[in-house]
Amino acid sequence: MSEMFVEDDSGQIWIKGWRNQARLIDKCSIGEIISVTAVNARSGLEARTELFVTPFSSITKKN
Repeated sequence: MSEMFVEDDSGQIWIKGWRNQARLIDKCSIGEIISVTAVNARSGLEARTELFVTPFSSITKKN
């Protein structure tokens, strides 16, 4: 499992991935600007929304 905490002008959120999807997250580095598509939103700890990477997800580096 891999996870990363991301933020933009609208707020902050955790993105998590299991097994093969964890590799997408592992390729990211601190400070990179990314675009994330095709994730699933689920309620996490303390009723906060978390995003989960799926086999259809993509993480694209923008910088």
